[in-house]
Parts: sequence; C-alpha cells; structure tokens
Amino acid sequence: MTPLVIKTNGFSLLELLVVVTIIGIAATAAVLSIGATGEGRPLAQETKRLANAAAFAANQAVFRGTRIALQLDRAGYRLMQWQNNGWSPMSEQHYLAAEHLLPTTIELSIANGLGGWRDSARQTITFEPEGLASPMAIRLSDTSNHRESIVDISATAAIEIRQGSNFG
Repeated sequence: MTPLVIKTNGFSLLELLVVVTIIGIAATAAVLSIGATGEGRPLAQETKRLANAAAFAANQAVFRGTRIALQLDRAGYRLMQWQNNGWSPMSEQHYLAAEHLLPTTIELSIANGLGGWRDSARQTITFEPEGLASPMAIRLSDTSNHRESIVDISATAAIEIRQGSNFG
C-alpha cells in the first residue's frame, strides 16, 4: 500500500483570511491618517463653529432673559451680553462664548440686502430673550481653495448652513 500524498496548489483559507485582515488594518490606518486634511475641511469646521456660536447665543438669550449679540469683524467673532445699558463680553466660561479668530485663509462677509456681499468691518447680530434675532446671512470664503459657505440666521433665530459653492 502506498501512502496517500496530497499536493496543494495555492493558499489555505486561513492564510487568505490573515492576509485580508492585515490589508484591512493597513488601509484603515492610511485613511485615518489622511482623512483629517481633506480639501475644504477648515471652511466646514469654521462654518459649523460659527453656526454653533449663533445657536448658543440664541439659547443663552432665552435662558438668561437678556439680549446676547454675535459681534463679527474681519478677524473673527465674539459673543457679547447686554448689561447695565451696554454691551460687554459674555462672562460664560464656554468655548463658544470666547473670542474666536478665524484662520488667515477664511474671510467673513455680510449680505447687503441687494444680492451682493460687503466686508464685515463690524457687524452685530442681536438675539432677543423672546427667541427672535436680527436676520442676517454671513458668508465664509476660503481663499486657499475658492470655496464658500453661508450661515443664514432668520428672524426667529433659526440657523441654516449652505455649503459647497465655489467662487472666483
């Protein structure tokens, strides 16, 4: 009787599974390391942060029963509160209440009501304790990749983000 000899041509299922798992782990690591630097990411982050600051201001105005303002200028924005017949920086120790400077590639502009935009040298959006706001459209433009997004604030303090348009 001759011994049974089995000749194998190829890989076993276990070997294939190990290789596929290693490739999957390597691909995941590569995607995670590259994913944080996608084109337009700074613009998207700044747009969301501005919309969150506006929503925070609207909520704080109702919660505190006082007027809260989102003050915009060329360099960034800050939240202000109405105290003793004047505006002062918000005393709230919250990251959205602190002054925020924009990256140098991001520019703010305000809708001028005529279908165009004007530079935001100094503009204030007021949120009232009744849940109302001074309506405004704020455009954030990323000069590094010619993309823009818009944060719309309605008279009822509803906030909407429109992203992804190109300019220039």
